[in-house]
Amino acid sequence: MSTLEYTEAFQQFEACANADERNVVDVASDPATGLIRFGVKGELTVSGPDNGSAVDRCYRRFFSEIELEWQTTDAAVLAAGNQESLDTFRRDLEPCLEANGYDVPDDIESGTQLFGDLTQVAITLINEGTCVLD
Repeated sequence: MSTLEYTEAFQQFEACANADERNVVDVASDPATGLIRFGVKGELTVSGPDNGSAVDRCYRRFFSEIELEWQTTDAAVLAAGNQESLDTFRRDLEPCLEANGYDVPDDIESGTQLFGDLTQVAITLINEGTCVLD
C-alpha cells in the first residue's frame, strides 16, 4: 500500500465523519512514518459492533481496514513502534530489572524472546511492588 492510498482513505473517512459536524479532531501526521494520529468526538469502536455514530460508520467504511494494514505492514511504522518499545523498556523497565539483579544486554532488541521475557519479569516486579515507575 502506498502513502497516497493511506492518506486518501483517511481523507475520505475524515470528510464523511465531518459532513454534519466536526467529529475528527487533532489530526497530525508523523513525519517519519506518515502515520496519521487523530482524535474523535465521542467514541470510536475499532472492533466489535458499530456504535451507530457517523464517526464509526465512516471509519469502518473508508479507513479501518486501510489503517490496520498500514500499521501492521509498513516498514517505517513497524520500526518506529519497535524503537518506541525499546525506549520505554530502557527508560522504565531496565532500571527495575538491574536493581533486582537482572542483567540486561546492551544490544537487546525489541521483539526478541529475551526482550519479551525481561519485560514480563519487570511487569511482575512492578505488580509485586518491588519496583515503582516514576
